[in-house]
Amino acid sequence: MRTLIGIILGFLLLGMVRIRDAEAINIQVREVSREPQPEGLVLVYELQNASVDRWDLRRVEAHILDHTGRRLDLLRPFTTLSRLERDDVEFIRTQIPATLLPAAHKLELRLFLQEVLGFPVADPPLKRLVYAFPLAPQTSPPLFRGKGTLRVEPAGMVEWEGRPRTIQLRLINQGREPLSNIILVGEIKGRSESLQKLRIPVTPRDLRPGAEAYASITIPQHVLERAQGISLQAVYLKETHGKPARYVEDLEIPSRASRPEPAGSPTVAGWAR
Repeated sequence: MRTLIGIILGFLLLGMVRIRDAEAINIQVREVSREPQPEGLVLVYELQNASVDRWDLRRVEAHILDHTGRRLDLLRPFTTLSRLERDDVEFIRTQIPATLLPAAHKLELRLFLQEVLGFPVADPPLKRLVYAFPLAPQTSPPLFRGKGTLRVEPAGMVEWEGRPRTIQLRLINQGREPLSNIILVGEIKGRSESLQKLRIPVTPRDLRPGAEAYASITIPQHVLERAQGISLQAVYLKETHGKPARYVEDLEIPSRASRPEPAGSPTVAGWAR
């Protein structure tokens, strides 16, 4: 009889714990703003701890998905609060790169939290909350395809044994209109995977016709050992019908076949380094 009573009490206590656990997490997230910029779409979300408990915010992930649910990119927004007290508010800012906007359909904001308990626990369970926000195409300005506006050529390379390799690039505006807010985006590719995303500033970012700008790509040694190639695109503003429009252009770097390269040396859009 005592055993039966103990089992019943155990189930009751377990049910109470589960109910409390389900009711305790009340983290509210809402979109505050979305602002189109030449480099991409800037999104700001407000996070509020509306639950009675305190939570440690372990990490935040922003998953960019296409219309089929395939993940296009994984972003890790910075947060200033690591612990959420009751009624605490945190603002999360993230930016979707301009090159992903045409295919971006939805953003999933994922929060990973641990409850702050009043008694020691060796390994508190990690809770995951998922908030989905649609990304309607009309919320961002159109992205035009550019071709032949920017000429890119190698301007040198810096290399030390065991240290990162730095490739210098020269960009020349060979079009008839001035370009502004230029930035380079791309990735370092391995044999079957992306090893590193690239977001490279250009100096200066505004170019008159015929003017030059410079950029550098730094490749860490551990990435260089696995790299097979680098793809690059330029994102910039140019006037179209009297109004500034955003363009993306694939960059092609001339071949440097004048000297042999070691086997496995990565290439940049056809340029063997």
